Amino acid sequence: MLPPVDALSALTLPCLGPGPDVSLDRLAGRPTLLNLWATWCGPCREEMPLLQEAHARSGEQVRFLGVDVQDDPEAARWFLDEHGIGYPHLVDREGELLRGLGMHGLPVTLALDGDGRVVDRAVGQLTPEELQRLIDDLLSSDQSGVP
Repeated sequence: MLPPVDALSALTLPCLGPGPDVSLDRLAGRPTLLNLWATWCGPCREEMPLLQEAHARSGEQVRFLGVDVQDDPEAARWFLDEHGIGYPHLVDREGELLRGLGMHGLPVTLALDGDGRVVDRAVGQLTPEELQRLIDDLLSSDQSGVP
């Protein structure tokens, strides 16, 4: 059984490309899909085009954010460029976020509501149906707070 996680730790991670560092405990304002991955992880590489397609469809409503875990940032930048991945990515060289979540393997995808709370997660390679369910759940939870 997976340990419950309500909120991300107050971990601040550097941006993989140009951009500011990001405090994970401050990912509020809109729903977020947070994907932990690495270039050395085959299932991570296989699901990345699926995430990019979903970002192209839903990126206006859902923030997509990748976290490159225990990897070579240069290899990660090359991979993202080579595959046309257009959403932002952070670097977690030591795997602090993964450990903080009580996880040991990749990929891991977290769904955060507009308040930054973890409302769902998927461990392992996402299917198109699982990814769409996460997005649909995020969008419906975001609309539930609207009068």
